[in-house]
Amino acid sequence: MEIEGIKAKIEIELKKRSGVYWLRESTHRVKSRVSEAWKRFAVIYDENGALDYVACKLCYQGRPETDRYGTAPFWVKFVSVHHHEIISGPTSTGTSALIKHNCQEQAKYIEPTSNTSVATMATTSSAPARTAKAIIPRDVKKNVMTALIEMCCQDLHPFSIVNGDGFRRFCQVLIDNQSWTKYGLFAKDFLPNSVELEQIVNSQAEEIRNHLATNLSRNFIDFTLIAFTIDLWASSGSSESMICITLHYVDKNFKLFNRTLAVKSISNENWNPKGIKNEFTSVLTSFHLTDTGISPFIVTDGNPLLTDENGLLSIFQRLSCACHKIVTVMLKLFERQVVAVEDAGIRQSIYKYYDDIPILFDTIEQCHDLTNYCLKHGIADQLGFTLKIPTENSDWIALYEYFSAIEQNYDALAELLAQLEVSSVIEKLNRQVLQEFTNFIQLFHQATQQLKDPKQPTIHLVTIWRFRLLKHCRHILEEYNVEQEDGSSTIMPKDSLLLKSLKNLVQDLLLDHWSLDNYQLVATILDPRQKNLSRLEVSTIQTGSANMLLQDLYIYQMKCPGSGNEHLQNRKGIKEREIDNFFVFSSDSDEAHEEGKISITEIQLYMETRLTKEVRSQGKNLDILKWWYDHRSRYPVLSRVARSVLAIPAYCSITDFKYNQLGSNSGDRFPNFNSQTISNMLMVRSNKDLAL
Repeated sequence: MEIEGIKAKIEIELKKRSGVYWLRESTHRVKSRVSEAWKRFAVIYDENGALDYVACKLCYQGRPETDRYGTAPFWVKFVSVHHHEIISGPTSTGTSALIKHNCQEQAKYIEPTSNTSVATMATTSSAPARTAKAIIPRDVKKNVMTALIEMCCQDLHPFSIVNGDGFRRFCQVLIDNQSWTKYGLFAKDFLPNSVELEQIVNSQAEEIRNHLATNLSRNFIDFTLIAFTIDLWASSGSSESMICITLHYVDKNFKLFNRTLAVKSISNENWNPKGIKNEFTSVLTSFHLTDTGISPFIVTDGNPLLTDENGLLSIFQRLSCACHKIVTVMLKLFERQVVAVEDAGIRQSIYKYYDDIPILFDTIEQCHDLTNYCLKHGIADQLGFTLKIPTENSDWIALYEYFSAIEQNYDALAELLAQLEVSSVIEKLNRQVLQEFTNFIQLFHQATQQLKDPKQPTIHLVTIWRFRLLKHCRHILEEYNVEQEDGSSTIMPKDSLLLKSLKNLVQDLLLDHWSLDNYQLVATILDPRQKNLSRLEVSTIQTGSANMLLQDLYIYQMKCPGSGNEHLQNRKGIKEREIDNFFVFSSDSDEAHEEGKISITEIQLYMETRLTKEVRSQGKNLDILKWWYDHRSRYPVLSRVARSVLAIPAYCSITDFKYNQLGSNSGDRFPNFNSQTISNMLMVRSNKDLAL
């Protein structure tokens, strides 16, 4: 048969099979030793199964796998979903033909048709051919390296991810679908290998570590306190556990930093309060932070290893984690207890507060029954969302997301179950109760997420959020309109009996398990929008204690070496009477301008100054650090106090959500991860401004 006739037959055959195509590794030859040439090719599949063609995995140029017509086969190339074109004339058959295939000579770039979808371009052959080996500019390679380092360190991926076929295929798809496809770049051209990537991360971490050891303590010349958070990572499957130490501070430019200083491995015999204290102090010593005279704060969640009197609390101050307070309240709500069943001789686990709101806890169990059914029959997978019953060790965020997923996908679940004729599974679930419950706890979820934000100060929001959550627990006796930010209004219905009971219970839990610390109250005062604590229903006694603490911090800041206030101390000094009247005399009085009192009136001046219209218009979007930076000349001492206090995080575990991804058996999932590797990755991740 003539060449053109063969081409026409092949094209007709392919057009019959037009559709979405994909590649699978070639397995048609079962031999003990397969030619290396076949590793560059994959079998082409459509929805009906394997075609009689293979394609080069580099340029996606196809060729018949067998000589279907008894004559020499042809190279083919997929151009779009419904069109295939024979690219060149016949070649020899078998392995020799594959060996002779040269991407640079055979493939030709054809612009994809406008109706070609991204999926089609990725799975067929929108990839270009290259006419010559691409030369990647140095700045492009540097940018790629920087992005890879940030990816690995941010998400704690093993460095070997860059060697994975899946990752490189993903990169290739990105390249193939860009306007610069015509250059014919391959992912392998600019991706480093894992060894090189790890070496650069280790080198950067060491440079950062040396830089911080030399220069970090200089940032705290005029500081009165600095804050630390500690992640404890206990491993049940290893002889060692880990401790991660993160420093939090605001620099002279009023920029917040959360710098991981070290991840240290601790043997099981030293996994106790004293051993952790020794490890912590050794890290501080290595960065010259023990001789600064600064008062260190440890923000903790009540872990006995950190709160024992023989441990860190023997030398450092402790501040309670605000997020942990919310977590405690929410987990207490779902707490179970084991009780004996009368006349049955058995014991069973029930919800502790079941008698207070039986309909709520019955609904929770109905959610579990629905989830178990969906998991058993793969129903959630068909709808494209995840359902998983939280365990006792799950955080409360997982609980919220679990109930929210069921409520949001209720209609889709009901429709699918109806099609399967098993509607009874979901009809048992009281949707109204589920809606009321998820709507109520949504604000607690919002509070937790905002207080966990490591990118901005959060300690000044603790008092406000506690006030909002308590207010959220008040009964709504009559419906009313609530104006939204976009100008629209929403009708708030009056509470059902369920909501009233739920609010009563949660309010009691909030009052029992969440008390405010004076430093949190001082931080609220240092928020220019919330200076008046009485508006947040803080008691008179607590307000007085917070004011006294602010006085102490202010006086201490004035006496702090390097604060630039020595000239004030050398004047008449600060008398007891002046301190007693700290919040009494007016900044406009003659007494306020007497020698020795000029600086001490900063607090009174701050408390009496009203916000400008511009600042008020910013509302909750106000950048509190920028505000203090802009007013540092007006309040030279108080602004330094604000730098120290506002750096304290409301959350005690800045990195724990990344640690949890590794899990306690990280050695099984990531065999190349050890304390030094994790330390280097977290060092680079939290000190990106110092990475070279």
